[in-house]
Amino acid sequence: MEGTAAPTYKCQVQHCQDVGDQVEFELEVLHRSGLRWQAWRRFSDFVQLHDELTRDFSREDVATLPVPPRRSWLPSFTQTMEFHEQRQHELQAYFTAVVGQPEFVRHAAVQDLLGVQPPDQPAGVRVVSRDEEHHLEVHPSGVSGADARPIDEYHIEIRHLGTGSIHSFSRPVGAAGCKPQRARIGRLTPGEHQFTVSAVNLAGYSSPISVAIDTSPSSRARAAEVARKGGAHDADGTAVDSTLEIAPACTQKKSQQQQQQHIRFVQHSQLLGRTIELPFLLQHRSTQKPLQQRSSREAGCEAVP
Repeated sequence: MEGTAAPTYKCQVQHCQDVGDQVEFELEVLHRSGLRWQAWRRFSDFVQLHDELTRDFSREDVATLPVPPRRSWLPSFTQTMEFHEQRQHELQAYFTAVVGQPEFVRHAAVQDLLGVQPPDQPAGVRVVSRDEEHHLEVHPSGVSGADARPIDEYHIEIRHLGTGSIHSFSRPVGAAGCKPQRARIGRLTPGEHQFTVSAVNLAGYSSPISVAIDTSPSSRARAAEVARKGGAHDADGTAVDSTLEIAPACTQKKSQQQQQQHIRFVQHSQLLGRTIELPFLLQHRSTQKPLQQRSSREAGCEAVP
């Protein structure tokens, strides 16, 4: 098992209630990004979780967990409030130990019990150029405080449309999943490049969103001319060259700030005199797992203040 680290989730067994002939327990789940939501689970769901962990992990690993509460064959209407409170405390101790172990948290049964769902598609992406280097900026979708779709990392694919070469990598975002992110890409070879980005958590991948740029000398000359005439600029006043966005096909309402950003991107693409519509290169796969290996030459990623 892995060493101790800041847990991805914290979970509190709040209280219980009778539902027909069953008793359900309310779980309050807190993701490290600050997202919080509730999930109602029966005692049998915890029993099933323990059975799956026992099946898929070694005896030594499972032995690190507290002993789960025992089954009771008494009908729920005969069980006292003291009995339910004791069971609630035992479930709290057991599940706290489960979510404190990264290997257990990655298990699909734990994700199901927590109620985690794959992230929404990013609200927008763009590529900006500064001092001969490129930076990729990703804006997450508008999430509410009760959203069970947290973001743990972004999967990024860069395809050179001329040669067909592909470079893929993943970048964790830690506790900053609700904030815009910026990844330093470095220098790109001349030609057209397509960036495809998906948000990722332990439950799966979001639908991808793409943006294309042209780093050929002629395109850079046009972008410089646009900047000289007062065209689009980044927030710090740096001219944004060859920045085109393909708007995601999402049904959620954009915030006023997102709408203004989208208008700015579209106006800039019109100034460049180009219209690019490219299909998404990555399809959503719920069974796809986040990449685990990181290259030392890959770009860094940081939250955009």
